[in-house]
Amino acid sequence: MGADPAWLTGLRRWLDAALLHEARRLAAGYRHTPDELHRHFVSDAQVEALLRERNPDAPTETALGLLRERAADLATGVTGGPSPLAELAGAYRLSAAETLVLATVLAPETETSYRRVFGYLNDDLARPLPTIDVLLRLVPGAEVLLDRTSALFASRLLETFPAPGAAHWRAAGLTVAEPVRAHLLSPHAGRDLVGNGVGGTPAEVPGVAPVVEAVRAGVVRAVVVRGATAGESLPAARCFARALGRELVSWHTAGSGSFSDAVTTARLEHAVLYVDVVDARACDESELRWALSQPVVVAVGARAASGTVLPDGVAHVELSVPWSPRSPGTAGRGVLSSVRRPPSVQLVEATYAWDDLVLPEASMRRLRELSAAVEHRDRVLDDWAFRRLSGGSGALRALLTGVSGTGKTMSAAVVAAELGLPLWKVDLSAVVSKYIGETEKNLEEVFAAVEGSRAILMFDEADALFGKRSEISDAHDRYANIEVAYLLQRIESFDGVLLLATNLPGNLDTAFARRIQFEIEFPMPDETARLRLWHRALPPEAPRTADIDVERLAAAFALSGGEIRTVALGAAFLAAYEDRPIAMDHLLRAVARQRRRAGKLPTLKEFGDSLSLVHGEAS
Repeated sequence: MGADPAWLTGLRRWLDAALLHEARRLAAGYRHTPDELHRHFVSDAQVEALLRERNPDAPTETALGLLRERAADLATGVTGGPSPLAELAGAYRLSAAETLVLATVLAPETETSYRRVFGYLNDDLARPLPTIDVLLRLVPGAEVLLDRTSALFASRLLETFPAPGAAHWRAAGLTVAEPVRAHLLSPHAGRDLVGNGVGGTPAEVPGVAPVVEAVRAGVVRAVVVRGATAGESLPAARCFARALGRELVSWHTAGSGSFSDAVTTARLEHAVLYVDVVDARACDESELRWALSQPVVVAVGARAASGTVLPDGVAHVELSVPWSPRSPGTAGRGVLSSVRRPPSVQLVEATYAWDDLVLPEASMRRLRELSAAVEHRDRVLDDWAFRRLSGGSGALRALLTGVSGTGKTMSAAVVAAELGLPLWKVDLSAVVSKYIGETEKNLEEVFAAVEGSRAILMFDEADALFGKRSEISDAHDRYANIEVAYLLQRIESFDGVLLLATNLPGNLDTAFARRIQFEIEFPMPDETARLRLWHRALPPEAPRTADIDVERLAAAFALSGGEIRTVALGAAFLAAYEDRPIAMDHLLRAVARQRRRAGKLPTLKEFGDSLSLVHGEAS
């Protein structure tokens, strides 16, 4: 067997001896029938070989008892110093028997060879997990497992997997819950924690000190947090966690396990559990009641608190933190700094500001209105009670139209940075699948993750997904229409900010168009805008010659902002290759290459006397 974590060495010596002792007891009573299908059979000799490495001598009853006592002392921290298992046993007040049971169930997670051993003891290699029946034979005092109120089950440290065809629950396999496994084997790794960065000092926030004192004194465990509006609770929760000296844990519906896993993580990490309205909608009331029954400090968002999250009898206090997403220290950071994004989603970095945008006045005004709508969404919908008139939805949907390179993604990134929210852009190639139902499954993963992250979600080339439904002439049309119908239903239930970017707005299904609240046009830049774009595309730090005529470039070439940036960068690489400053000929050659990529040849009207200079660039 491979190397164990250092703190498990003594535990493994006992476990191997106990397993070997039980295997020999079984072997003395009957023999398994050898079978040529060796992958479905493990022999007595194989079990001996697997378990004798740490215990060369056959364990006697006395030796086994001593090993068990030493293992119990190690597990509970009596000897050997602190360990993740001993800390967990103390936090959950586990008995020595419960702690040994937990260590035994953890064994197949550390060495896969234990799965064959447990399959042998279960007399069925298709059942490779420790069962209650086996544990009763291995661990004295394991009868605690027969009591479903044991901390191992009541606190959801263990999970059960019923055996096919075996009705009795004692035959069910046991595994360690994922956050417990991660805590024991990889302490402080892979946690899904919400960053605590937020502007301001907690000590300066009125009312935070008495709330912290009440929590530390154990008087209350639930704190209703309220930001500048009812919906801006996350900054307030961060402030509270910082003042308490703890981290903030939030449940994310994608990639983060169940809600109970988030509760367990918060308890193991001594963190504050943040529960908002998205969590409240995704959980049933029994789950939320169970969470509040655990010794975990809970910060409940104000919108969630108005529902069933706080049942009668749960002592709580309110904390208001008058900060908005625009508060110093939050912009550009992303609301949840460690959210796990699906592989089909790209994070768009916030590298631009409003001054970097070159757009018509009408487009800039609509963009700023969109940003303000996101910022004041909870104020309008909740405080002014417009959510009820909107069918209970808080979604904001915007359509960005314009040809490629006119600044749609860049503008979305500026809005996101202004609000301090991450911008997630969907990679259509990773979402759309030829297999029936896979596209909807991939999209659901995206929507669920965004609802847990509070990111702004952007679909580029949205007409590819949100296109018009067609007459059904074959199976392909039928399933394509099903996808569009799913998207219609899903954006109705989506409670976040959705941006659809397209250069073919006429191809969108009219049902989507009716659901759009903002439509922002990104036209091709005129000559005045192109001149500004050319000036910004050439950094002042870049060496250049005096012959560069940006006025001529702006007047002669009808390029988009994206194309201008591409041309400027291409000219810079040409100049660096020739080891000289950027000159007009570099820019003209780069323009010719760009035109060729667009399927257009240089013309005398555009290039004039320079046509011969760039002739080879387009060949």
